[in-house]
Amino acid sequence: ITPSSSLSPFWAAGRVNGIPADFEILSSKGRHAYTFERVQTGFYKMTWETPHPDGANFIVFAQGEGVGSTWNILHNANTELGNTSTSVLFIVRTSSFAITDGIINWAIVA
Repeated sequence: ITPSSSLSPFWAAGRVNGIPADFEILSSKGRHAYTFERVQTGFYKMTWETPHPDGANFIVFAQGEGVGSTWNILHNANTELGNTSTSVLFIVRTSSFAITDGIINWAIVA
């Protein structure tokens, strides 16, 4: 086994609770640690220090945990809120597309 084969397939990944009373990083995985900021209701920014080799054009997956509805997680909403090589911003919506706070599971491919 080569040393590089033991590297995580994820650049950064985790599970976060964006509900204000319980706001915290629940899990952090991947090659790089990240910070988590609630920009406003339903808007969450994940930031890491080492720029992604694909710049802002990385592949990211996200899944929300909702009670009573399926949540929709959007990212790279526009130029102002778009991804950068060191951050991604998620927008959390209910199944009726109302903005809401919640728990997000996310991963960026290395």
